Amino acid sequence: MSGHNKWSKIKHKKIILDSKRSKIWTKAIKEISYTSKMFGQNLETNYKLKKAIYEAKLINIPKNTINKAIKKNLKNNNTNYEKLNYEGYDPNGVAILIECITNNRNRTFSNIKKNFNKLKCKISKNSLTQYNFQKKQKLIFKKNKYPLLTEDILLEYGLDFGIEDIKTKNDSLIIICDLSNSKILQKKLHINNLTANIIKISTIPNRIVHLSHDKAKTLLNLISLLKSLDDVTRIWHNMNIVDSKLFFFH
Repeated sequence: MSGHNKWSKIKHKKIILDSKRSKIWTKAIKEISYTSKMFGQNLETNYKLKKAIYEAKLINIPKNTINKAIKKNLKNNNTNYEKLNYEGYDPNGVAILIECITNNRNRTFSNIKKNFNKLKCKISKNSLTQYNFQKKQKLIFKKNKYPLLTEDILLEYGLDFGIEDIKTKNDSLIIICDLSNSKILQKKLHINNLTANIIKISTIPNRIVHLSHDKAKTLLNLISLLKSLDDVTRIWHNMNIVDSKLFFFH
């Protein structure tokens, strides 16, 4: 019996892991389908598609599956995916921003709202919390490529060209700037032989809400529920848990 029970437990765990992997794959393939249809299939000009394919490969989605997701849009123009943002608050005033890719906005909103209501959180259909988040450009410089580069050097070259913040994180120096200043800033840095290793757009909160571990549980539970929904692709929030490294999860 013990051998049978052990196998049953292993089988149960495998089913759960396969289910989670299936959801992750579904979201990644949906992102590829959406970006290829909206912005074209040329990887040289469509950075978003290039990024989506890269992320799909990181979770071991086969190349054949990726190509099928792209080619499907050539044959079927009726796959009307759209990208939507939904926003709301938890009971402690923490703002949460949810990005979705969906072909049925009524279904998506209904599923999200049900999970918000379950935990007594409030969701807005009219972007009431949009002012809590901004899209910013990040220019990331790897220290292994620029071992002598410092924050002071970056400030010297780019302060007058739109740098808003510079952060040192692990093996990188990160410049944060407004999207409208990105090109001129990159040009100025390039003149000084500095080209970012990674360029990406990030969603950054305007203010932070600091909570204890106990008060943070509601939002963490909500995030867990939302991540289980097939249409939800990314989640941002402006919570910082006191005495914790967990912050700005997505």
